[in-house]
Amino acid sequence: MKSDVKFIARKLLDRVDNPRKLRRVGELCFWLAGFRRRVNRSLPPENIVVIKLDRLGDVVLSAQLLAGLRRAWPQTRITLLVRESLLDLARLCPDVDEAIGVPVDEWLMLFDPKTKAYGCWQQQVAKWLRYCHQAKLWRKRFDAVLVPRWDTDYYGAVPLAYLIGASQRWGVIETATPDKAIANQGFDQLLTHVIAGQSVRHEFLLNESFLHALDIQSGENQKLISWVKEPDRKNAMEMLRSVGVDFSRKVIVVCLGAGLARKMWPVEAYASLCRTVFDFETIQLVTVGTAAESDLGLQLKEKIGSIVINLEGRLPLNLFPAAVSLGTLYIGSDTGTMHLAAAAGLPVFEICCHPLDGAPDWPESPQRFGPWSVPNRVVQPKQASAPCKTHCAAAEAHCILGVSVEKATVALRSLLEETGMKGICREP
Repeated sequence: MKSDVKFIARKLLDRVDNPRKLRRVGELCFWLAGFRRRVNRSLPPENIVVIKLDRLGDVVLSAQLLAGLRRAWPQTRITLLVRESLLDLARLCPDVDEAIGVPVDEWLMLFDPKTKAYGCWQQQVAKWLRYCHQAKLWRKRFDAVLVPRWDTDYYGAVPLAYLIGASQRWGVIETATPDKAIANQGFDQLLTHVIAGQSVRHEFLLNESFLHALDIQSGENQKLISWVKEPDRKNAMEMLRSVGVDFSRKVIVVCLGAGLARKMWPVEAYASLCRTVFDFETIQLVTVGTAAESDLGLQLKEKIGSIVINLEGRLPLNLFPAAVSLGTLYIGSDTGTMHLAAAAGLPVFEICCHPLDGAPDWPESPQRFGPWSVPNRVVQPKQASAPCKTHCAAAEAHCILGVSVEKATVALRSLLEETGMKGICREP
């Protein structure tokens, strides 16, 4: 095996600076090293790997795809590759046999039309080769590798899929979006099965179409799948009680951060919304998020008082979904936490930066990534703020500032009335 690794690595790193060259050299190398064996597609695969190097929300939305694979192939060994920071979350999935963390660098393998070249291609190939060796992926001899990502592959998931050595490599066509057609030019050459997909649909439905391409029928349940188990809920409840959460009140999960600043509504606006809508005698606000966002929760607490319990950066990832599931309502940004709340069945109130007249296929569009299968309200700016046009392209909060507290108040009161929670509202 060591000689195979050295042989593959030495050959693949010799002037391989684009997908076409990688395939041309790689096929011979893998064949000589004993990979690329033929697979009988009439039989379920014995050993597959799913690569999902995306962020939290994308992993949450892939739950029904993983459940579909397990339902169709109960005897197949399923391995899930996720970014290292999400490994504890992936380990909660009951439909995979093993979850493995991957060190992710973004933007390194994209095609630049100005220079007519790929950025850092050889360095990233070298990194993926080292990773395949160190993580012992080649020893697993996967039959198939699946890359269910419809948007631009910023993480090099398709090249990694190629280098794993599986005979079958399933991925989404590189022309699925205009940006992807440019940035991932040539990636289809690294796949054996290219899945078409250009229509504007929710990510839930796109994942279902990936299953259909594998001849796997959709399940009857059209709701998001939660990975929360009862022991985790009990542990999360004990932890939340220990920091002062009062479950005799309605617990409202609040997510002020969003990873990208343009997706974040101002804390003062959230404070004004809560003061206007809620009777503080009946609720408990629990702010959740990353350690880097902990100041946001502190700011909200300073503005509206002790009803806020700031848990940003304090919840371990393996208990995070369970803690969110203990709430009765989600309020906040377009985040992975919002999808965790929807998977747990919480009504969702989302403040979105994507304008109503924006491009429906944009990754921040609610048509693609809005709350799925739960009562919800998504409040958006009526139109993009100049110079933005089809989507918000600012580095800081910009288009989202077009959402007024007054507009959000009307929408939130409507959601609370629909879901039978009018009793926690203060009089208008």
